[in-house]
Amino acid sequence: MLAALFALMQAVTAPIFGQPFAMADGTRREARFSTYGEGLLDPKPDLVRRADYDAAPSSLQSGAFPAPARGDEEPVELRVRLAIDRAGTPGACAVIRASGNAAFDAHVCPHLMRHLRHSPALDWRGERVGDTLTRVVRYRFAVVEDAPKKWTGAPVPVLARAEPRPQRPIDAAAIGLNEPDVPAQITGVSGGLAIDSAGRVTACTLMGATRIDLIDLRICQRLRTIAFTPLVDRSGRAVAGRYGFSVKR
Repeated sequence: MLAALFALMQAVTAPIFGQPFAMADGTRREARFSTYGEGLLDPKPDLVRRADYDAAPSSLQSGAFPAPARGDEEPVELRVRLAIDRAGTPGACAVIRASGNAAFDAHVCPHLMRHLRHSPALDWRGERVGDTLTRVVRYRFAVVEDAPKKWTGAPVPVLARAEPRPQRPIDAAAIGLNEPDVPAQITGVSGGLAIDSAGRVTACTLMGATRIDLIDLRICQRLRTIAFTPLVDRSGRAVAGRYGFSVKR
């Protein structure tokens, strides 16, 4: 039934990703597909690096774009769980939050399995391993504007987070990011640290990594040596916490 519905939708001339087309009301639209990961900055004790979306070998803007089934104005969004193998290729995909549009739900996993690639995860032994990621994927027809509108509203406030604090700066020098073996195109790294109630780093996991195994391993090894002032709860008791970091070269 779903296969027949999908085939019927594809029989309609589908828009081509990245190429604007005219709507009946004269507006110009563009078919777009986007994806982002959830929970990627949560440190994992066994992983130095999470699997990360790698745009270079991926071809998300390829393949059929399903004709809209609920009108052009409404985007379709759903959540999937992907098992990424040690080569960075999806080995399994399951919809864990459906969009309510059966044809899109049937389309998204085959689309991701065919076109999406990741750089693989890395464990503390320096070996590439599999990883499981949750991704939100979205299909939409965006209005194409001749000139992007500038934001004229008030600045968006940034709320300070309660988190442990490092006792020395976490910068490029501290993690070896500016050493000669780091390629010039590497501009920074990011990730998450788990800090126990004694201020010790118990887990370091990179998300925005260099993708060079030995360098990523070295970065986390150095981060594991940094002492923290632990997070304190309302009663003044030291507790475990998480510290998110982003270091520019």
